[in-house]
Amino acid sequence: MNPFFLLDLSFILLVLLPWSLSGEFVVLGPQQTVIALVDRDVTFSCHLSPQLDAQHMDVIFFHNQSSLVHQYRYEKDYLKYQHLDYQGRTEFLHEHISRGNVALLLHRVQPSDEGKYRCYFASPTYNNEAEFQVDVASTGTPPHLHIEGAGNKKVRLVCTSAGWYPEPEVQWRNHQEESLSQGTTINKKENGLFSVETSITVSANSKENVSCVIGNPRLSQKLEASVSLAEALFPNVIHRMEIWIGIIVFLSITFLVIVIIIIFKWQKIKKAKVCNEEEADVTPETGFWIICLDNSDTYQAFSSPWIQLQLSVAPKTVGNFLDYETDTISFYNATEATHIHTFHDSFKEALRPWTCPGSFN
Repeated sequence: MNPFFLLDLSFILLVLLPWSLSGEFVVLGPQQTVIALVDRDVTFSCHLSPQLDAQHMDVIFFHNQSSLVHQYRYEKDYLKYQHLDYQGRTEFLHEHISRGNVALLLHRVQPSDEGKYRCYFASPTYNNEAEFQVDVASTGTPPHLHIEGAGNKKVRLVCTSAGWYPEPEVQWRNHQEESLSQGTTINKKENGLFSVETSITVSANSKENVSCVIGNPRLSQKLEASVSLAEALFPNVIHRMEIWIGIIVFLSITFLVIVIIIIFKWQKIKKAKVCNEEEADVTPETGFWIICLDNSDTYQAFSSPWIQLQLSVAPKTVGNFLDYETDTISFYNATEATHIHTFHDSFKEALRPWTCPGSFN
């Protein structure tokens, strides 16, 4: 065997054996600051190095200098000296205590829980502890904006919110992201949380948008409320304008619908008439020689008086023949080659054919 190896091994044993035999250990707690949220639960973990069985040890969590948060002794919870602030709010987690791992569960975190904590282990021969920081945080209610009169053609915008921890950061901004001067009051309530009232004074003629921004620097969270001064300062005017615009739009749409209905009905009535002897002013006396279809089933010849035509077959194509020599105009069923009607008159001027597929009135 290599003598150098024996020398190295002996050196290691010389170093470790005193540690193990004396029962010395190091306590390790949270390495980073613990952020605990108000009204929520939080867990603090601690463990021993080297890994040792801590079932028979005395384990205590302290808050700040002397407040006893929780004690584990005689292999069970020992709460005889527990501080009043923690009664009913702690739970010792010892599932892995045989490996030197324990944790404390703290229920319903309060602002007063903030501060330095110590995780203390004590065996019959040795004791040690770890210290760590717990910071408490809470995001408050959404900011509420309201307007108060300030006189001299100025108004005061007031922004309020509650339930913050620690003290929140407050800022007023316009739409250009510029900070506005403000007056801010922050009060600490009995429950340890902070309430905010902040305000700015603006001209009553201002029309810009402004925002009240309240943030928790510990959580990097911000809540914002915005208001348009034009709408906030002159709500009645804007409301009346909106009403009038609505009325005008409604009347315009209604008028358009009525016109469309009237046109539709007028066209329907007009078609139902195609031939009405009392209203028609197209006769041979006025220079018109016409036959027409009335009510989709009756054929009429416009003369004085009108003549109802008896047709055995409804014509699909109508042809007419003008004879100046005999002074006649004849109409024929072009597809059936049958005679429909002939007008007799005297023609002194040139005549032109006229076809009207709809009403001629």
